[in-house]
Amino acid sequence: MTLDNNELMEIQEHLITNFLVDFLDNDPDYHLLTQEEQDNAFRVYKIILVAVHKAASYDNVYPVVFANDAQSKKFIDEAINKLSEIVPDVKKVTVSLVH
Repeated sequence: MTLDNNELMEIQEHLITNFLVDFLDNDPDYHLLTQEEQDNAFRVYKIILVAVHKAASYDNVYPVVFANDAQSKKFIDEAINKLSEIVPDVKKVTVSLVH
């Protein structure tokens, strides 16, 4: 059985979501956040993980993550820089500030 591109993307999305849910469920600090903060944290982590996955999986993909403010951009840049020590392809991810 061969998976088409959409099916493969759905599986990858599901795996990333499950990984993130497991990771955050085991983080005691995450449970101190309000539901809105948890939702925002989950959304941001997922965006970053999808970008990291694509950067590491495909040689010709250079993901761009958009940040709404300078503080968010700085936070994401720092996270990507720390992760690049483990996964060098993460350096292909660009964080862009948009207004």
